[in-house]
Amino acid sequence: MGPFRYAETVFGTFHHNPTVRKLTPAQAGGGASKYVMFMIGDNVSPPADSGAACGGNPMDVHHLEGYIKMAWADSVLGPWTSSRHTMVPPGSVDDWDAMVTNPSPLFLANGSAFLYFRGTQWPANGDERIGVAAAASWKGPYGRPFGNNDPLWDAADQAAFVEDPWVWEDARGNFHMLAHGHWDENGYLAFAEHPEGPWHFRHTPTYTNTLTLTNGSKVTLKQRERPQLLFDDAGRPSILYTGVAPPWAKFYGYTYTHAQRIDGSTQKYTP
Repeated sequence: MGPFRYAETVFGTFHHNPTVRKLTPAQAGGGASKYVMFMIGDNVSPPADSGAACGGNPMDVHHLEGYIKMAWADSVLGPWTSSRHTMVPPGSVDDWDAMVTNPSPLFLANGSAFLYFRGTQWPANGDERIGVAAAASWKGPYGRPFGNNDPLWDAADQAAFVEDPWVWEDARGNFHMLAHGHWDENGYLAFAEHPEGPWHFRHTPTYTNTLTLTNGSKVTLKQRERPQLLFDDAGRPSILYTGVAPPWAKFYGYTYTHAQRIDGSTQKYTP
C-alpha cells in the first residue's frame, strides 16, 4: 500500500505503462527465476515547454504509443536488458488493430506465453478492442494464434470496447481479465477457461471510479484506468492498483497511482 519513494529511473521518457512478472526457473527456461517487464514507448526527449505551452511531439504517435517493448533481468532491481524491436506487430492500417499498445503478459507453467493488448485505429477513431499474441516462451517471437486475427470478443459490441487489459490465471486454472472502460472510467471483467478463449465479457462494472474513503466520504475520480493486481500468498487478488486523476483535474492533467485493498485476501506476502 505504500508509501512508495522514488529510487531510480529504469527507462527514460517516453517509456510508460510498465507491467512486471516473475518467471519461475521452469518458465524462464531452466536455471534461475527471471523478471520480465513489458511497456510501451521508446527513448524520446520530453518537450521543452510545459503546461499550456507544451506542444505536440513531432514523432509519429504510432511509434510512441503503439510500440510494445520487453525488458528482462535476474533481479527486480535490475540491471534490465531491453529488446531492440517491438514485440507485437500491428495489423494493417484498415484493421481494428492498426495500432497495438497496453500489453499484459501471461506465462503458463509449461513456459508458453501469451501477450494481451489493446488494438485500435487511433487517431482515426477511438474504438478499442482486446487481442492476444502467443509464443512458445517469454522470449518470443509473438504471433497471432487466430488465423483471422479477430479480437477476443464481439468486435461490434460497443459496450465492450475496453483497454488496459490485466490477465491472470487463478488456482483452479481459469483465466480472468480486468480492463478499463474509457466511456465511463469503470473497470470490467472478462473470463475464459483457456488463454486463447473463448473469452466472455461481463458488462456489469467490477469496480467504479467512485471511491469510499476511510473517513466514510465518497469521491468520483476524473479518470481511473490501467488496473494491475498484487496477489497474496494464497494466490488471491489482494490490492488493486489503478492510475487515477482527482475530480478537479483536467483529463490527463494530473495523475497518480491509487492502491485499494480487496476484501477476502489474507494480505500476506512473501518477497
